[in-house]
Amino acid sequence: MRKLLFVALVLIGHSMARADNVDLAWKLVIQIESNSGTHPRTYETWKGHNDLGIAQITPILVKDVNRILKSEVFTLEMRVNDYLSRLMFEVYCNHYAKGGSVEKLCRLWHRGPSKKRQCDAYGDRYWNRARKEIK
Repeated sequence: MRKLLFVALVLIGHSMARADNVDLAWKLVIQIESNSGTHPRTYETWKGHNDLGIAQITPILVKDVNRILKSEVFTLEMRVNDYLSRLMFEVYCNHYAKGGSVEKLCRLWHRGPSKKRQCDAYGDRYWNRARKEIK
């Protein structure tokens, strides 16, 4: 409870408005990563990967979000909570791409903050898949 309050205060402090771009990027990410949570392995690790939850969050991302917040707010176990996954998504996107386009947010989530990696073949493939989901 205390950690959730801290996260809420940090988000308010960052003035992270739930802009249309963030909402749409979130919907696209969870659709691609876990079929909006309906994939049978959404909440368990598989294929030798450590990705987990509706947005397939990695341990490295959890560590990075905690570094951004300058506090150990999130744990690896919190990746299975859809609401907390969304909070991690917002903190991460706000830090690396505040006010970014839907494309920028999707590429960021998939390939990380490196601009070179975001625009490589894997980043392009992910964005093309996301564009197909936009209706």
